[in-house]
Order: sequence, then C-alpha cells, then structure tokens
Amino acid sequence: MPSSETRKTLPPKVATLLQEYPTVITLPVQWGEQDLNQHVNNVVYLRYFESGRMAYFNDLANCLGMPDMKAMLEGKTVGTVLSKVVLDYRRPVAYPDTLTIGIKVDANSVRSDRFDQVCRIVSRATLVCFDHQTQRKVDLNQLEGLLEVIQQWEKGTSPVWNAASKL
Repeated sequence: MPSSETRKTLPPKVATLLQEYPTVITLPVQWGEQDLNQHVNNVVYLRYFESGRMAYFNDLANCLGMPDMKAMLEGKTVGTVLSKVVLDYRRPVAYPDTLTIGIKVDANSVRSDRFDQVCRIVSRATLVCFDHQTQRKVDLNQLEGLLEVIQQWEKGTSPVWNAASKL
C-alpha cells in the first residue's frame, strides 16, 4: 500500500508522529516472529527496517521516476549497502501487534559517500554507496541524481530538507 494510502488509515497521534517521514508502511506482527519470552525476536526488527528501507526506495522510484532504481536495488549497478544499524528498543512488541514504520533520510547525515536513514519506531541505519561490479565504496555522485531525488522526495515533509541548500 502506498504511503499516502497508509497515512489515511493512521490514528491521529501516529499520523502526527510520522508527518516528517515521507515513506510510511504498516506491518502486522506474525506469531512466529516471537522469541521464548513472547516478544518479537531482535533479528525481526532488522527485517522490519529492511522492509521500510525497500519501501522508501520503491517510493522514490515510483513517485519521482527513477528508472535505474530496480537495477540499483538488485545490485547490478552502483547502489547502497547497509554499513551500520543501531536499534533502540522502546517497548516490547508481540503478536498480534501491528507496527507502523516511517522512513526518512537524515539530512544532517549526508556525506560524500553515505547517508543515514531513520526508521521511526525501529532503528537508524547508515547506507554506504557501493559499486557492485568493482566491490568498492564510491561517492554518492556516482549514483546519478539519487541525492536530488531524495531531497525532492523529502522536501514536502522535512523542515531540515527544506532549509538544506548544500546538496
């Protein structure tokens, strides 16, 4: 379901909390995702974040017209790889909970070869630009147009991006 459709179904407090996140998805917790303590297993949080990251890039491709995004996501061209993930556990999650996840790029994190994505409710990750052919890190400018598209996508929701001019 596209972020715009997901937003229509959110309770007002959740919608307000996620208003600065251009991509929003909702995921139901599955029974088998729990550990012995009847809480979602730690590794499952990474899957939730991965689903959010992929939804973000798919939103970029679909809404802003990035025809090369599919090749990037499939590792056939210069793209991004996950460099670091930090998980902040705020409260236990268990079946039959439903999680609503917002994803955005932290405008203050953008460097020549990397940027952080923030996943509200689950985590934060650093993505490094990577050439899958040479198996080496590269600068963001080798992902032609990606920063501009991210900036355009985020501009409607983030005051930080609206103020940013260095990209």
